[in-house]
Amino acid sequence: MSGPLTSAAYSPEALRRRDLRLVRGLYFFFYAGFGLMITYLNVYYREVGLSGTQIGVLNATTALVVAVSGPMWGMISDRFGSNRALIITTTGAIVGGVWFITAEGFLPLIAATLWYSFFTQPLNTLLAGVTMHLLHDEPERFSRQRIWGSLSFIIFTWTFGQVFNQTGLGAMFYVYMAMLGVMLAIVFFLSPQHSKLKTPLREGLGRLIRQRDWAVFMASLFILNIGVAGMNVFLSVYVRDLGGDQGLIGAVSSLQSISELPVLFLGAYLLQRFGARKLLLVGYGLYAVRWLLYGIMATPEWAIPIALLHSLTFGAQLIGAVAYANELAPPELKATTQGFYFTSMALARTIFSPISGALYDRIGPGLLFQLYALLGVFALGLLWWGIRRRNAAQIM
Repeated sequence: MSGPLTSAAYSPEALRRRDLRLVRGLYFFFYAGFGLMITYLNVYYREVGLSGTQIGVLNATTALVVAVSGPMWGMISDRFGSNRALIITTTGAIVGGVWFITAEGFLPLIAATLWYSFFTQPLNTLLAGVTMHLLHDEPERFSRQRIWGSLSFIIFTWTFGQVFNQTGLGAMFYVYMAMLGVMLAIVFFLSPQHSKLKTPLREGLGRLIRQRDWAVFMASLFILNIGVAGMNVFLSVYVRDLGGDQGLIGAVSSLQSISELPVLFLGAYLLQRFGARKLLLVGYGLYAVRWLLYGIMATPEWAIPIALLHSLTFGAQLIGAVAYANELAPPELKATTQGFYFTSMALARTIFSPISGALYDRIGPGLLFQLYALLGVFALGLLWWGIRRRNAAQIM
């Protein structure tokens, strides 16, 4: 009797379901730690005396590393399997937390930021690649996995926003390391995710890069991500400069994540009902509206209702973009393709974070966010043209 039960318990489908449960845990603990960093790290830079220009430079160096490391770790994952890549990057990310604790001054912070970025930021790419691989022909279920990251983001940014008012932001690094430590432990229970390459890597990359639809999509993402990256870097600083405290900043970040939960939960339905392309167009258009509203807000409290637009900007755009990128990708390059998707934001941050920082200091955050709104409209137009072109080609 025990034989059949044991066999069923370890059948490929049973292992896949178990691994998907483990991936939810990976998302939960990754965003518990990483969410604190993306919410408060730039505020920490401000509190230790850095200017807007210096914060922009730090984020540009971060993004330059991510632009290289994202696709690189994606290729390593596709070539050697995801488990090894996850173990190495998570361990390196924990070491990055130690480095931040000891760093004092602008140059040491640059070094700590470079290390942190090389190992932490690509975890998004690796988790997306593992998830899409486990889902096989059900990519619409991606959002049901990713939603666990949103839940932990809400819990930890809101809770620790209040805690950091009492302890100071230096405590953030200890929480970050603890959460990634739990994540590392979970990775060891994940079934081996073997190499998926069936053709030479260079050949697969060549096919991907030569796709005009892929090029137009990446160009539109790059333009949109100038504003996304600028918002991620400077919104918390903007709220603080308007008079908001850590608690308000944490509340804004948490409300953003709360608002995205219904969209992520209904992601499979939304993809089936509207398709990836319509979701992308909605996300792009509402990003422009959101940035315009930030550009005209007069008090930090305005950021709370505006944050609710996060549901249909980040939520719709993420679901649509991951599915569309997966649609365009060669079968053996799913993780690599997700790496290029996340790299578009990194490149935008690399090139434009110093410019955004200088503009923040010179023209102020209001006008800066209004400029982001104009870029959002341009990115929407480019995406619309590319999707219209692809739809026409498929009809033919």
